[in-house]
Amino acid sequence: MMFLLKAGPISRSFISRAKTRLASVKDRFYQRRTERDIFWLAKRIICHSNYRPFKFVEIGVFKGDTAVSIIKLAQKYRVKVEYIGFDLF
Repeated sequence: MMFLLKAGPISRSFISRAKTRLASVKDRFYQRRTERDIFWLAKRIICHSNYRPFKFVEIGVFKGDTAVSIIKLAQKYRVKVEYIGFDLF
């Protein structure tokens, strides 16, 4: 049995939601290589340290986005983290 779907008019809100979703997916897949490497390294540290607490230092914090992401990743595995970050500005 064959069904034909009729496409109705597409609303502007639908298009804007689709663009927003596409942008978030694109950002996720096209992260900078250094960020992916940092998260890969953080996962390795967490797994290979048998989920023991660890400390890390970030030089050049800027807004602290990387630190927040790594801390959330550690919390996902229920690992305690000590963080030290400093920036010149």
